[in-house]
Amino acid sequence: MWLLVDSTVWIDYFEGAVTPQTDFLDRALGWSSVAIGDLIQAEVLAGYLDERQRELAEDALRRFRRVTIGGFDLARVAARNSRILLAKGLPAPATIECLVATFALENHWNLLHASPGYEPFEQHLGLKVPSLGP
Repeated sequence: MWLLVDSTVWIDYFEGAVTPQTDFLDRALGWSSVAIGDLIQAEVLAGYLDERQRELAEDALRRFRRVTIGGFDLARVAARNSRILLAKGLPAPATIECLVATFALENHWNLLHASPGYEPFEQHLGLKVPSLGP
């Protein structure tokens, strides 16, 4: 199964933060099929003011399967998912989180993240996330 890693985890990983998510990513790099999405890469690289650091991060991300998140079909489904969550009285999800979660849902991938913004997708729409235990 493919593992899509969100920018929240990549940013922590590159900064050397030790979290359950970065520990899982570290273990997954040796055995899992890890993927990076275009929108996720944009979020990660946007945080680098130092050009050399940005280049190093981009080089590291090139090692993984690269996928395009978005397009009109996915946008339609993401909008539907957003409306479902809104109809349940939940706050409107951030657009990029909605697109990333919907991509993972539609492709039956696990999403490794560190953002509470994805929790409604887990609880109400069946977004799969890896178990972070050892």
